[in-house]
Amino acid sequence: MLPILWGFVPIHKKVSEIISVLSGARILSILGTWGIILFFLSVWQIKWVSVDVDDFLGLTAHLPLTYWLGLGIITLCSLVLFLGTERRSSWMYVFILLILGLYLFGIGVFAEENARAWSSYYPTAEAKNILEDHRINLPSDLPLISYLNWPAFHLINVILISVTDIDLTVLLEYMPLFWVVFFVIVTFALGQSLHATKNSAFLVSFLAIAMFWQIYSYYSPQSYAYLISLLLILIITGLKEVPQKYIAIFLSLSMLLISHFFYAVIFFFSVGVQMIRRHRFVVVIFIGGIFLIWYTYLSPVVFQTAVSKFISSSVHVDASLSTQFNKFTPKTEYKQIVDCFRFAYAGILGFFGAISLWRYQFKPLPDDVKRKVRDLLFWMLPALIFVAMDYGKEGFERVFLFCIVPMVGIISLAISDRKIITFLMVLVVILHIPAHYGSDAFFQTHTQDLKGADFFASSLDGLEHEDIRYTFLPGGDRFVNYYDTDFVCADFSSRHLLEILRNKPITHVFDYYIEGVQTKNYLQYYGAENPLHWYGYSEDYQYDLSQIYENGGTRIFQS
Repeated sequence: MLPILWGFVPIHKKVSEIISVLSGARILSILGTWGIILFFLSVWQIKWVSVDVDDFLGLTAHLPLTYWLGLGIITLCSLVLFLGTERRSSWMYVFILLILGLYLFGIGVFAEENARAWSSYYPTAEAKNILEDHRINLPSDLPLISYLNWPAFHLINVILISVTDIDLTVLLEYMPLFWVVFFVIVTFALGQSLHATKNSAFLVSFLAIAMFWQIYSYYSPQSYAYLISLLLILIITGLKEVPQKYIAIFLSLSMLLISHFFYAVIFFFSVGVQMIRRHRFVVVIFIGGIFLIWYTYLSPVVFQTAVSKFISSSVHVDASLSTQFNKFTPKTEYKQIVDCFRFAYAGILGFFGAISLWRYQFKPLPDDVKRKVRDLLFWMLPALIFVAMDYGKEGFERVFLFCIVPMVGIISLAISDRKIITFLMVLVVILHIPAHYGSDAFFQTHTQDLKGADFFASSLDGLEHEDIRYTFLPGGDRFVNYYDTDFVCADFSSRHLLEILRNKPITHVFDYYIEGVQTKNYLQYYGAENPLHWYGYSEDYQYDLSQIYENGGTRIFQS
């Protein structure tokens, strides 16, 4: 239908006239400024927003008309920049991309009272807790995750807290905005290395940020590692063959190595493949040696665990894939709808990617374009190989994450029909909000849960290490760890609770049971009624628990 409509000459002329009128730098600057004004007006109308499990598509249901109007204006500006023929400064493209990022990622930052993802609270707080306590409680059952396994992230936190004296809660809440800035700059620079025109470079960054619906922009080792990964793609794909290029590769890989194991495995493998294709065998041996030395001698536990999991998942592929698919098993109607929006992105990327690869194989594309398509394709292969790696319920999401930027680059190189690309640009923006914020009922961090975690950790403050066992689903243990400077709490919410409960009554398993707003929302969203039922244990229990705290949203019980 769309190609037919575009084929009418009068409509085509009108569109060209509109683009011509709006393509002036002054007009785009005014529209962009109005987009910023409408965004903050929208935030003012709904803050502080509280998303309930009955809200259709999560945060989407709360967004006012001004938000959609502003997003429409910025999308229109983006189409004008892509379709226009005028030469513009790179800053104009980056300006519109940053405003788009503000709409897609900033609404959760400014409209919600606290940092969205519970995962951002810990292990980030490890650096804060160690600095405040001036010691490390090694006997604690609480693992020192970043201190032992993600030293780059731990070092960054220590420097930021010590040098800038920044409040860690501010860092947690506003990190997605800094992440967007870096993401836009790197992807736009990558687009410029792939294309001769800034319009097409803009397209690469636009599609990449609009398709990124995952939570991984939050403050975490994963978000740092992902940005370093993008930087590696830019360095190897975009820079000329000079000695400085390999110094940059070495520094980036070194940072990635001590940032996050899974990203390091994927990109050490990817860089190795790219170097073999370029006959840089000495570089392959060098980076392979660095990888093995680090994980064999300096971080052996992580390496041994990962290898054992990989072997296990390779032998039991069905079980591994079942674990990852289980995350998307429909439990409630709302969850099923949100998952459809998210799967749509995988379908879109796969469909347009298949068309692009078909054109690469059978259409007469320039040799330079084919070379760039091959380069980007080889960036994705390691991620696809590791799809069966037992990475819990995040495996498929991580693979999609690794494929977004390379596949978007391939699409921009192989598909030149502007009507199709225009349709794609509008589609990915429309789908983004429900896919990104559809599950905010339990991703949102509630103040009552933070206060409850603070009370719980503070009441145990000053105690010598004891085996204080508690459960606080789904991610409330991160809140407790954030305030637990003495490292005395042993979280059981993510342990093998089913096996434990089959051998012991509940009052022997937990010293404390914490029920938060997020707990109830999470369980209702996934269609369960009871934390223990959610773990698969459905027998009736006699709860011998006494309530010791309640703040209108969070309750704490002691057995």
